[in-house]
Amino acid sequence: MHLKHLAAAAKDAVSEGGSIPGSRAKLWRRIREFNACIPYSGVPPNIEVPEVTLMALITMLPSTPNLPPESPPLPPPSPKAAATVMGFIACLRRLLASRTAASHVMSFPAAVGRIMALLRNGSEDVAAEAAGLVAVLIGGGPGDTNILMDSKGEQHATIMHTK
Repeated sequence: MHLKHLAAAAKDAVSEGGSIPGSRAKLWRRIREFNACIPYSGVPPNIEVPEVTLMALITMLPSTPNLPPESPPLPPPSPKAAATVMGFIACLRRLLASRTAASHVMSFPAAVGRIMALLRNGSEDVAAEAAGLVAVLIGGGPGDTNILMDSKGEQHATIMHTK
């Protein structure tokens, strides 16, 4: 039910292109509700996550300039902006527990760049959440049982593609 409401809000936000200010606010409310009601381990692996939901979350992540590695870090965002981005990342992480969600995220051209850019956005909290998201994308971590439950090898193929 929470995923259905989140998908509807994401569809509205994407179709309106952010032209109506209330659509983004409604999506943010649905993201907070989703994060509060879905455990951090995420949705069940067999749930189909609508692609529009993933696309909306990724487009709402801030895009940071492409800086050389030796450049100084960016100034930290305001606490409210950092908390908002962390909410987006936490929602995306919960959705990536779905078997199909990771392959959808990897199919978006700008997704990897935006996710990796979060590691250098100036906020340690946002960078920590983004690092957890990257870990989920490249194969989970301790206690990741998705590979054990995957009989077709789809999860393994997605992980190898992500790496």
